[in-house]
Formats: sequence, structure tokens, C-alpha cells
Amino acid sequence: MIEEAGKIIETVQQNGSPFLLLGRKGGGLQELDYKEQCNLKRRGKRLQEAGKVEFLHPDGSGNLKDNLNDFIRLHQTRWEKKGEKGCFHNDPFRAFHKEISEIASQKGWLFLEFLSLNGERIAGIYGFQYGETAFFYLPGLNPDRMPNTSPGKLLLFESIRRAEEKGVLEYDLLKGTYDYKLAWATGIRRALTLRIFNRTFRAVFLKTLESAKTLIKLGVR
Repeated sequence: MIEEAGKIIETVQQNGSPFLLLGRKGGGLQELDYKEQCNLKRRGKRLQEAGKVEFLHPDGSGNLKDNLNDFIRLHQTRWEKKGEKGCFHNDPFRAFHKEISEIASQKGWLFLEFLSLNGERIAGIYGFQYGETAFFYLPGLNPDRMPNTSPGKLLLFESIRRAEEKGVLEYDLLKGTYDYKLAWATGIRRALTLRIFNRTFRAVFLKTLESAKTLIKLGVR
């Protein structure tokens, strides 16, 4: 149907998408192995020894703009410390998510969560809930704040626990088979990244040019 409408669709990337079944669908966090549970408890205790720890769930309430900006700051901090740009480095992407988060908030689909230490937000999660599924879209983290306690993992654990309490039956960790996702996942789906463009001379020319550049890079390697 897409091709009939004058558009072309192609698969750009294939990846794994880990997920965790909760409630009546699965054992959820109770299925974590004993060693992982002990590690989380030890890290949580170490973080509490450093000061006042709070898990904040503003979601779409309060000042959404400020909460989203806090998350963006944490996300960018994490990647810039690695010498990379991060998802929110360009204005169009940032503007899109400011608009989509507002819509999702109005419909009750948005969740924004933070881990705070002594009043400072040091980790965050930006995601969406639709029906009985929660989607872990992006994490944010200040890697300089208590790295030996894994605040990102502690927040993810709290996020999953809270989702289960709300009746969520599946916590989808989305694209990326990272170790911290695989450690808790009960299954993995195939994830496809698709690109759709118009069947015009200019679009086909640009696509051909991009493919040629890819081949040249492969040849150089």
C-alpha cells in the first residue's frame, strides 16, 4: 500500500528489543536472580548513606516544561561525558519531543521519573504508557554523581516496580540489547528501523548517493 501511494519503504537497521513481563503475564522483578537483588539492595543502601534519596514521579503534572528540560539535561550530560552528541543535540528533535510530551501528558500516556539525591536530580527516565504496556524510551544520568551506586539501575528498578503496581503487564525496554536491559529481560523481540520517502527523482537520487557513500566507506575499511 505504501508503494502504491508513491512512497518507498526500506529497512535501515535491525536490532533486539528486550522486554519484561509483569503481573499475571510473568514473575516481573521477582524473577531477578538472587545476586542481582543483593547488588541492588547494597547500592541502594550506599546511596542512602550519602544523603536524602527520593524517587520522583512528576509525569505530566506540575511544570512539564521544566521537568522535561531536567531530563534533557541529564540525558545530554550522560552522552556528552562520553564525547558524543546525545539525542537532544539538535533543535528539531528537541522541539518535536516538547510537543509530543505535551500531547502524551494530556492523554495520560507520559511518564517522567527521577532519582533525587539531597534535592538534586541525578537520574531520569522518559517513557510512555499505553494500555497495559510501559515503554522505556530514554534514560538520563549524571555520571559524576555516585557512579558506584548505579543510580540509573536503581531508578529503572523503581520504575518497573511502580509500573507493576499500576497494573502494567509488560515493561518494554525498546531497542538496544545493552547488558543492563538483558539482565532483567524475560524475552527479546526483533526491532526494525524503517525509512519511508517519496518516490520522486530527487529522493531517489539522494538515496542512491547515500548508498554510494556507504559502499565507499565499506571499501575503505
